[in-house]
Amino acid sequence: MQPNKPSLYLFFATIFFSIVFESFFGNHDITIYLRSLAIPLIFIYFLISNNYKISWYQSILFFFCFMGDVMNILNPVYASYGSIFSFITVYSLFFWIFYNVFKRSKIKKKDMAPVLMVLVFIVFLTLSVLNLTVNKNDKFDLYILYGIVMSAMSICCFINYILRPTVVNLFAMIMVICFLLSDIFFVFNKYSHELLIFRLIRNTTQSLAYYFMARYFLLLKNNKRYNKLNHN
Repeated sequence: MQPNKPSLYLFFATIFFSIVFESFFGNHDITIYLRSLAIPLIFIYFLISNNYKISWYQSILFFFCFMGDVMNILNPVYASYGSIFSFITVYSLFFWIFYNVFKRSKIKKKDMAPVLMVLVFIVFLTLSVLNLTVNKNDKFDLYILYGIVMSAMSICCFINYILRPTVVNLFAMIMVICFLLSDIFFVFNKYSHELLIFRLIRNTTQSLAYYFMARYFLLLKNNKRYNKLNHN
């Protein structure tokens, strides 16, 4: 067995058992602890697969993803604030990564229609989700900032795939879609209807986003187009 495989198998096991405990036992505490294991396991998988090399921005991303997941354990009172600020940091850094790719690309006439569709769709989706939280919480201004950063990251990522549909950009897009679904179903569960299916989708897509993030980083090292990110 390859040395990186045990951590990957354990990572998917945490997803499976979190679904089991949430669905059949309704045990939220165990689910929270299982989710907190996802990032350390996928980090070990990435580190071994990448020959124990990691850049500064990858370290920051793994760290803040981990902090966003464990805030419920470390400080339940301020968990929502800690998670929001952690993922604002994550999305801001991903926006910087995607923008560095985007600024070296050129939008052709044939790409204008899909690019505009992406812009309209992401803006509409963000406004619709934010509308569910209006007058329902005391963090609405923070949610607006979160939505803006998330939208900017998503738009830049999707446009990169439209302009250059490579495997690297595909994994980046799938990762972003998983983050989007996780955030959307978190809002649905908290501010619309509290349903088991919403929690399952939210937890599963967030964990899968970490897997696609690791795969995206592993593909970056083989793509010379992205190499200078490690030296910025």
